[in-house]
Amino acid sequence: MRKLIKWTAVLMLILIVLGYADLQLDLNRLQEDLIRIHVVANSDSDQDQSNKILVRDAVLDYLKPVLSQFSSKEQVQQYLAEHLDELTGVVNSVLQSLKADQQANITLKEEAFPMREYDTFSLPSGCYDSLRIEIGSGEGKNWWCVAFPALCVPKTADAFCSIATSAGFDSKLSSTLTRENGYEIRFFLLDCIGKLGNFFNKF
Repeated sequence: MRKLIKWTAVLMLILIVLGYADLQLDLNRLQEDLIRIHVVANSDSDQDQSNKILVRDAVLDYLKPVLSQFSSKEQVQQYLAEHLDELTGVVNSVLQSLKADQQANITLKEEAFPMREYDTFSLPSGCYDSLRIEIGSGEGKNWWCVAFPALCVPKTADAFCSIATSAGFDSKLSSTLTRENGYEIRFFLLDCIGKLGNFFNKF
């Protein structure tokens, strides 16, 4: 009986380790392949929040035709790094047209993100490479999405899965991000691992 309990415990431990490793691989894949976009408003005033949305729209309009030319994250990172001044000019022109006495600061950096839910999918917590657009003092509410691949564009789950597949995500990861039936717990565990990583990255 003791041997049975012992081997059952060993088997359960092995399954837990294998399950964790599988989840960590998926989180690593997301962190390695995505470039998040992060727009931070000057403040939480109605005007500044409205400005944030208009800046967001201008940035997405700028990025969409450009980034569709590239097939890898490395290519996109290189392009963005070389055109940060141009993108900053686009954002500042929008702010000037709105008569906002603010300037934008745009950087490419790694940031810790919380879990976010979108119309057709969710992304777990974790540290992601990010195009950060900070307006003015950057003390207002944020807008988050994905610059590459263009996962925030599709309005249906099927369209999302199509883009995710073309980006190299397998069906299990796509189903996890859309939280299909049977994958809700897997997404929850993936998010827990991401939160744990965010916590330890503070030190």
